Amino acid sequence: MNNCNFNFVETFKLCIGEDSTYRFWDDAWLDGRSLKDRFNRLYRLESEKDTLVRDRISCNGSAWVCHWNWCREPNGRVRCELDSLVAEIAAIPRSASEGDKWKWINSSDGILKTKILSSLVDDQILDINDEDKETMRNNFVPLSLNIFSWRVKRKRIPVRVELDKRGIDMDSVRCPTCNDDIESTDHAMIFCKHALNAWDRVFKWWGLGNFSNWSIHEILNGDGCGAQTSIGRKLWQAVEWVSGYLIWKNRNQKVFRDKMWSGPSLLNEIQIKSYEWIARRAKSLDIEWHQWLVNPRQYLDYIPRRSGIY
Repeated sequence: MNNCNFNFVETFKLCIGEDSTYRFWDDAWLDGRSLKDRFNRLYRLESEKDTLVRDRISCNGSAWVCHWNWCREPNGRVRCELDSLVAEIAAIPRSASEGDKWKWINSSDGILKTKILSSLVDDQILDINDEDKETMRNNFVPLSLNIFSWRVKRKRIPVRVELDKRGIDMDSVRCPTCNDDIESTDHAMIFCKHALNAWDRVFKWWGLGNFSNWSIHEILNGDGCGAQTSIGRKLWQAVEWVSGYLIWKNRNQKVFRDKMWSGPSLLNEIQIKSYEWIARRAKSLDIEWHQWLVNPRQYLDYIPRRSGIY
């Protein structure tokens, strides 16, 4: 996470207890580095170098009190080091118990909460002003499909060009299904003749004419369906996500099993899977199997008559 300007480790702060068993000079219990490295001159004056934190500091009410045992009294530059160390110790949060305790600084009670962490991931790791990095969610399809679609948008699926960039030795970076061009994310998901054939069938199934979306962005955002309601656009987006997922699965069948669905068979898989996932999650749309096969476009402008998940 450090590469994304979010250091997860730094969101935790150590609260020292009066019975702390950390080694005062050797362990990195204060500011992430050992005190013997940070205050080397002071360390040389220490009489008991294996001493514990509890032997050097104790709590007097709300304040920390230091107990030193020097070979000789620090002075000059060493005294400045001691003053700096004492100031840092004074600012140490104290554990409510006698033992040491880690506190998560992003919650008031110090306990790690996944809901808050998820918000931090969205706000700090992902740039919400960058459409290519924005988190996408569609509850008409499973979470795994949401993750897959987000990875496609970020171009993080293992197509041959991306594997080659990461130093994985490939016999060829050309598309394993059509061999007409190098296999990038755009090619695998859109421009490969097998992908184009599948998209064309899906568009005609929905009465949208020939396939006309020529970018990953358009496909994953559900553009071009002409729906008049947000539910309709979300429904079409879900169908496109299912189609993209099964196109990728078809590609993998060729790579790993040397088998592929034919055009009609792939469309049939898309129809079945999209119905299973969407009808189960969007119950308020009252999707019927026969209508889903012959005239799914009617659901683009459908207004639910009863409440449900959408």
